[in-house]
Amino acid sequence: MSVFIISLMGLTIGATGLFCWQSSSGNKVELDKRQETPWHRVQITGFRFDGYRGEKRVITIKADQFTIERGKIGHLSFGLMNVAKLKNGIIHLYGNSTAGASSSEKALEPNPEREGEEPTARKLELNDVFHNEAMPSFGVKRVTSITLEPIQLILHDEKSVVSEISAAFATIRVKERDILFKGSVRVVSGQTTLLTETLSLDPLKGILRSEDQVFVHEATGAKEIKGIVTDLLLSEVGPSSGRL
Repeated sequence: MSVFIISLMGLTIGATGLFCWQSSSGNKVELDKRQETPWHRVQITGFRFDGYRGEKRVITIKADQFTIERGKIGHLSFGLMNVAKLKNGIIHLYGNSTAGASSSEKALEPNPEREGEEPTARKLELNDVFHNEAMPSFGVKRVTSITLEPIQLILHDEKSVVSEISAAFATIRVKERDILFKGSVRVVSGQTTLLTETLSLDPLKGILRSEDQVFVHEATGAKEIKGIVTDLLLSEVGPSSGRL
């Protein structure tokens, strides 16, 4: 059980609230009952959360500041919609590296005359990221999204960092089970760097997608294309025709 000490604005250290991550109840966060400040006005500093699926660590979230606010559509607030907002957020996602056939191999028909085999492409699987055991509940109901401004997302396999994504802003959409990045998006994996203004990450499918202009810098040169879809390791970059 991880314990977080929470500093609330305007209160003394003696009245500081306490959040407890309870692994037995799905990593739930509970606000100390002594705290009288309304939940939507709470300011938390030094936030950290570690989410597990069984004994495997799936996600780590860090931020300088954390706030829970009522969700809005336009200028209207809705009590049934809550948004967790993090400042200077860093997220680590931990997945499994597997060998999967490349798209070029899948496109080829069996050919007995072909010598050797097409090389397989390594893939990163993040299947457990949005599992109830791994995601934080923040101690309130109906948290529809988590926003981070700015954001740094670091993807790990079993041994090392495999990709990094940074952006001015990101939204983790709980219901849609994806992450949207906006503003100066930069993706780096190995010797490949991708630059664009908007990007979506689907952990379950293991893909990145953008409908904006994209600059791709590789060891063999650079190119500019309109819209892309690629895996999390930037090993296969192709045109996109879908929506974020």
